[in-house]
Amino acid sequence: MVFKLPRMFSVCVGPHSLTHAGSRAKAHLITLNTFMKNTLLRALNRITELCPVMNENHGAAFVSFMGYVATFAEMSSLHLQGDERFFVLPNAQGKKLVDFLGTACNPNVGYLQSKLKDVEKKSREWRKAPTCYNSQDMLSILSFSDELVEIMSKQLDCIQNGKIEKEIDDEILGAMVQENVHWIGKTSDIAILLPFILSHHDSNSNSCLNWPTISPEGRAELPQIVNVHADIWKFAPFHPITKEAQSLS
Repeated sequence: MVFKLPRMFSVCVGPHSLTHAGSRAKAHLITLNTFMKNTLLRALNRITELCPVMNENHGAAFVSFMGYVATFAEMSSLHLQGDERFFVLPNAQGKKLVDFLGTACNPNVGYLQSKLKDVEKKSREWRKAPTCYNSQDMLSILSFSDELVEIMSKQLDCIQNGKIEKEIDDEILGAMVQENVHWIGKTSDIAILLPFILSHHDSNSNSCLNWPTISPEGRAELPQIVNVHADIWKFAPFHPITKEAQSLS
């Protein structure tokens, strides 16, 4: 099985796109959504590179890697749920984005959630019983990933087709984005969500953009937050605090 690597979505934004969301709501939406998708794809790329070489002989590292795989599935599921909530539920104007963008704007199709549950279930099983691990089984379970990328790509096309700004007031769209960000933060475990984003977002190639936004108090607590699952983040492409690239070797 051959995966097409790397798989990333391009994002072209100015230095103010992540501020003043009400006045730049569509750019804000596209930027956040694309950045989050790319964190998931970077994790997926790491997994597909590592799963053929990881096995029970790696001891504790294998157990941690299975935790990393389960975290990818968990974060992907959360992102899809958040997208469905954003695009399908009515906003303050009583409008549903899906009604004028089309169903492709909602990537949370049932079978993707089912596949992600399979990934999470098997990785947790292999974490408990490393001797049962089979890399071909893992690759087979991940065989839906190219379809996941295609569905995400079609969704981004929907967002950028020019219909949103014609149908939704910019201030309302900005409030929708902020509410969705709040929902994701409230629904997830901060000790998973924040380090995952930080360790999979390439801040070096987007140095003009401050994402994710973290308060000074939050940054002071960051080492403690990262340390909760420190064994997992060593498989990520970037160190969650220093942002230095991490080798797979």
